[in-house]
Parts: sequence; C-alpha cells; structure tokens
Amino acid sequence: MIDINLKGYFLCAQRAIKHFLERPEGPEGGVVVFDSSVHQIIPKPTYAGYACSKAAIGHLTSTLGLEYAGRGIRVNSVAPGAIATPMNAVTSVSFLCGFGESSFTRCDYIAGLDR
Repeated sequence: MIDINLKGYFLCAQRAIKHFLERPEGPEGGVVVFDSSVHQIIPKPTYAGYACSKAAIGHLTSTLGLEYAGRGIRVNSVAPGAIATPMNAVTSVSFLCGFGESSFTRCDYIAGLDR
C-alpha cells in the first residue's frame, strides 16, 4: 500500500519537478496534482494502511508545495469523499455518528453545523 500510494507518488513528483526545473527554455513552473482520499482525514476501520498512505500524500502535497512555490511549481491534491454505494454502507462517518447510511448527508453533524 505504501509503495503505490506514497512511494509511487513521491517518485513521480520527483521526476516531474526535475523536468520542470531542467527545461531547456528555462524553468517556467509546472503543476503536480495528486489524487488522495477523504480517508486522509476521516478514519475507516480496517483501512489503516490506506488511510495512513493517503494522509502522507496530504503532507507530501503541502511540503512540496511550500518547497517549490518560489520556483513557480504548484502542488495540489484532490481528496474526493465517500459516495453512498452498497460498498460504503458502513463507514467511519456512520460509525462515529450512529446514523447509518444517512450519515452521508449528515456530515454537518460532525462539523457542528447543526447547532
């Protein structure tokens, strides 16, 4: 899990950034975009390896973004959330809230917006 979800991202970003900096016409910036997951923030039982690797991608994004911002290279990640499907019927959100499948529409409860 770590080899694909973290090491692979790191190596690809390393190559891309090297390319951006070594262009014959001069470094003109570039963009690196990672795909992550909502599980970089929200835990899910039995998904420790996946969640840890995605959380690491979040930190890799921030670190590389700060490191190369002065050279015009942007680093971003997209972290889509869960979609209400049979596979996701029991999620960490429903585990935390006790709302079952309706928790997909009740994230406002976790954020404290229902006060």
